[in-house]
Amino acid sequence: MINRSNIESLPQLPRKQRAIITLLFVLITLYLSSLVINKVTTEVIVLFDKEEIQATIDQKITTRGKTGISYFYTYSFMINNNQYKRPLFLGLSSSKTKINKTDYDSVSEGSEIIVFYSKHFPQFNIPLNDPYKYDKYLFIVIGIVLFGFMSINEFKALIKQKHASLCRTFS
Repeated sequence: MINRSNIESLPQLPRKQRAIITLLFVLITLYLSSLVINKVTTEVIVLFDKEEIQATIDQKITTRGKTGISYFYTYSFMINNNQYKRPLFLGLSSSKTKINKTDYDSVSEGSEIIVFYSKHFPQFNIPLNDPYKYDKYLFIVIGIVLFGFMSINEFKALIKQKHASLCRTFS
């Protein structure tokens, strides 16, 4: 078991390296948080004034990764002569929708799917059948918590290092 005196005797990182690590942890935490904020915001906005529309499959995409083949499609729909797509990052850009192999095989480019969108903000929309709606959601939240705590701890250590160096300077 490690006691407090052992922790304090562990080697300290140089201040510059600790600052870089702290910044990296903060950036990872912010990125993961933006993913959750985007998902929750989109769902809440669509929930409050939901409309249903037929969207057209624009493109079917497969990607090969370490875990196998993943299947996606992109879609779009028109409202008042404006085209809308799957939102990403608070509706600022479009994204592809991950689907399972069965759904991938059952649709073709140009076919239609049902999408729910916000009447007041159509850039916020969700397909009716989204099998991976909460895919990796738990892991993202755990990542936010872990990297958030590491960011706080590194920031505290950085402040403590600065305080210690200031004390040595003035003594």
